[in-house]
Amino acid sequence: MNNSLATLSIDIGSSAIDAVIASLDHNNHVNILGSGSADSKGLEKGEITNIELAGQAIGEAVANAQRSSGTNLSNATVSISSSYTKIIRSNASIMISNGLIGENEIKNVLDMALYNARTVSEYSIIHILPIYFKVDESKCSTPLNINGSRLEVEVSIITAKKTALINIENALKISGLEVKNYVLSGYGSSIAMLKDEEKKFGTFIIDLGGNTTDITLVKDQAVLYNNFIPYGSEAISNDISQTFNTPRLAADMIKHQYATLEPIDTDVNQKRIKFPIIGNDNDSNELAFDQIQPVIHARVEEILVFAHEMIQKSELVNYARAGILLTGGMSKLPGIQSLATKVFRDMNVKIASNNSIPNRYIDFSDNTKSTVAGLVLYSLNQLSTYELDSNGTLKTKVLVNTKVEEPLNNQTTQAIENENISSNTNTDILTPLKPTKKSGFFSKMLDDMKEWF
Repeated sequence: MNNSLATLSIDIGSSAIDAVIASLDHNNHVNILGSGSADSKGLEKGEITNIELAGQAIGEAVANAQRSSGTNLSNATVSISSSYTKIIRSNASIMISNGLIGENEIKNVLDMALYNARTVSEYSIIHILPIYFKVDESKCSTPLNINGSRLEVEVSIITAKKTALINIENALKISGLEVKNYVLSGYGSSIAMLKDEEKKFGTFIIDLGGNTTDITLVKDQAVLYNNFIPYGSEAISNDISQTFNTPRLAADMIKHQYATLEPIDTDVNQKRIKFPIIGNDNDSNELAFDQIQPVIHARVEEILVFAHEMIQKSELVNYARAGILLTGGMSKLPGIQSLATKVFRDMNVKIASNNSIPNRYIDFSDNTKSTVAGLVLYSLNQLSTYELDSNGTLKTKVLVNTKVEEPLNNQTTQAIENENISSNTNTDILTPLKPTKKSGFFSKMLDDMKEWF
């Protein structure tokens, strides 16, 4: 293992911040050296609104990763939210003087595509992703070492608001950190989750996060569409709190322990849930299960309907023949696949099943870790094609053995070709909250709620 080549990846999520330090061992396996996590602070709808709080949370996550890995890295690959990004399409062509296409020619044609693009001064370039290359009118995914006289490319250019990026950089500076590369969160998730066939046929990834829902269309190796909804699973807690006049902490506990979209068994529905009332420390209220479920169902359905409307308006449904992939914390909600299938109608819907990187620090099979898993692979150049990163540097594919991607069997491949990928049943329940210690009134209320729940 070469720790001098270790990388630091930071996913700035709307609910949690994850930091992972990784490297390649002498057998070219991805080796996770350490990880850390912290609750997100100073963020609203995907953007940093309090530099100090966000910086402290990022510093906490990174410090935990450094402590567990025994390394002290300061340059990080950092995720960016869909909430402040735009996509631009462009193309370019160049002549090949010596007839053989090398990495210089690939970089030159990508640079030319950027030069030809109509960029906005308030936005910075994050990714230049090739949709396809052409060598003398013949399409190819990777033109390296191919002989030809003319190289063409069609690209998707991901841009982000400069002010948002400056806020991220200032937050990292609080802990002595710097940004090495930016990676769009949806693109990062696609690197970790999508199999080759799902990329080939096109997939909409819907990341159901805490405060936002990101929608990303990945076709082949490029991001063709990216948007967001300013609501996530935190909206469910708000609805429970306001509907039943209970403190937010109690609403969170109700959501994590009892939320479901599946039919409730009659015997279970007879049980009552006791919870505190806002403004009355000495009193409480009780609810039956069937009183809670409609509140949760309404909010989840609303988010899915918004997502469906955005996808329809994009007019890119035909580029997503592999359908919809749900990920993020809310994708663990029992019954969400069935509800989403009804909302998206004739589109196939399945729950993401993350490819795992064996390690003893972090569970990458958890859907909430899909973005940081992709950041790790990106930082180690585990890519399927060439691209220009946020520094304008050509990212080249490094053949590594991650043991991440399982090949699809013939039955699954045939299912995709029939545009009907078989759905995975997900019976996971939401992970219960682990509240931090509170003092005074909050500590007493937490102790009381533990008894009630």
